[in-house]
Formats: sequence, C-alpha cells, structure tokens
Amino acid sequence: MRAPIAGHRHNGWPLLVCALCIAGGCNTLAGWSNNMLGAHYYDEGNYGAALDEFRRAVMDDPANPDYLHNLATAMKKQGDIAGAERVYRQALQVAPDHQPTHHSLALLLMETGRTAEAVTLLDEWRGAEPYRPEPYIELGWIYREQGDIAAAEAVLKQALKVAPDHPTVLAHLGQIYQDEGRPDLALALYQKSLQLNWFQPAVQSRVASLGQSPIALAMQPAPPASGTMLAAAPPLPTAGPFPIAAMPAFAPPPGWSYPPPMVRPLPGMIAALPAAAGVPVLATAPVATTVVAAAPPTAAPSQRATAVPNNPDPAHVPAASDQNLPVARPH
Repeated sequence: MRAPIAGHRHNGWPLLVCALCIAGGCNTLAGWSNNMLGAHYYDEGNYGAALDEFRRAVMDDPANPDYLHNLATAMKKQGDIAGAERVYRQALQVAPDHQPTHHSLALLLMETGRTAEAVTLLDEWRGAEPYRPEPYIELGWIYREQGDIAAAEAVLKQALKVAPDHPTVLAHLGQIYQDEGRPDLALALYQKSLQLNWFQPAVQSRVASLGQSPIALAMQPAPPASGTMLAAAPPLPTAGPFPIAAMPAFAPPPGWSYPPPMVRPLPGMIAALPAAAGVPVLATAPVATTVVAAAPPTAAPSQRATAVPNNPDPAHVPAASDQNLPVARPH
C-alpha cells in the first residue's frame, strides 16, 4: 500500500515528528519527510516540485540509496538523462546491492541505445552476488525484453537453484512457460508462487487467463517437482552486441496495482512491463518512472532504509506483478 502523504501535516503528525526526532535524529527524519513529499508530488505529476524535495532528502541523508534513486528518477523525468545516469551510479556506489537502482539504470541504458551495457551491468551484479536471486531476475527480464526467451529461461532456472522457493522467480519462469504454450508447467509454478506469497495480483490474473481459479489452485497440494522445470540450463550468452531495434513502449495493464510511477515495499515485487493479449506480464524491478519510498527512520541517522525487503528473504527484488510484477516500496 502507498504510505499516506496527503494531509500529513494534520492530526497526529506533530507528535510523530517529535517521536521520530528523538528516536532517529531530525536530519534523518527531515530526509524521510522530504522523500515522502517528493513521492507525493511525483504521483501528482508535479515533477519539478518532486525534484526539489528529493534533492533536500539527499542533502539530509546523502548515503541513502532510496533518496538517490528517486532523485535520479525525477531528473530523468525532467529530461536530464546524463544527470540521472550519474546519480543512479552514485546510488550504486553507496549500495551496490540496491535492486531498484540496478533496474532503473539498466532501463535508462536500454532506452538510450546501450543495451549491451545494460546486460553487462546486471551480469556484473550477478557475478558479485551469485547467491542472491535478484540479479538473475533482472537478467531474465532484460533477456526477455530483447526477445531472447531461451536465455531468460536459462537464467531463471539458475535463479531457482539459488532460491528454490522464491515466489518471484517461480512466477517469472511460469510466465516464460505460459508464453511458450506450456500451460501445465506454468500453472505448477504459479501455484507454488502463490502458495509462498498470495499477494501477487499479476500472477492471479495469469492463472485466471489459463481458465483456473487462483484460490482453488493455491489451495491444492503442490505436485512433485518436475525435472523438466529444472533441467540443466544452457549457457547464457555473453554481453553484447545486441540488436537495439524496437523496444516496446511502457504501457502498464489497466487497473495495475503496483505501478509506476511509485514503487513502495511489498516483498517480492517487480516492475510492470507491457501486457500481451490483455494478460498482465510478469517482469522485474523498478520501472521507467519508478520511485522508491523509504521507511521512516527509527534509529540513528547512519542507519540506511532499505527500499525493498529481501523478498521474504528478499533483498531488493521485484516479485511477480509490477515488473511484469512489481519492485520497491517503503517498509
């Protein structure tokens, strides 16, 4: 859910300010407040005001990757592409594992005709943290965007070996199987994903599109694991060169519940990609205009707020729903 912003100066707000000042420090509180206000302006389409608030948040807490990510996203929206790229890279220097920034920077690189560089960015992240599923999910997303379904399937199978019970990985691999016309395998993966995390509207919609009741499917006992699903993955392609032609314009499905422009925390969320034939597409991580809302400070100013929980175990990964599934929101 979105953190309430409208009317935040009324009712119990002064008491909350005092309490958080005592607990975490007023600079940290000011940064959090500015970030939340910036997110509110961003949602309203007032990108200039959002940019000003995000700048103030970064001045108050320059080591917070959520604030840097949101500042870069607002800069991009205002047309400052070079500045946005610089700030995204600054956020990754502060927090090399920040999933929303990896996704947003990869998206920016793709949009500016540097797809091979985007693949390299995500592949290097996987090399640095091969034990986490998030980099694999992002790589699966970028390969799928390029139309390389075999590479997307291979990298998601590798993710399952790293995290066999990760609902986002299961949902994304299910999407690959559904798109390839293998509904039985897709439903088996969707079933397990929903049993692990029911709150995935995009996955529920895909189950319904296959003529099944999401509730009934989730309540059934899971079938034994199929060797087909986890068959040895073929080697992944090297990073580039990749054709840069026709990147589909971002068009979230009607009624999408985890949207751009704001992404706040829900375990295992992912960013929404274009839907095919009216069916929500599962995809990973922050979207073109994704903004991360950080949690209110509760400790010393040095403590950094995490944008995306380690998907149930998740660190920073979207789950089946907003990146074709969603990506990051505040705790």
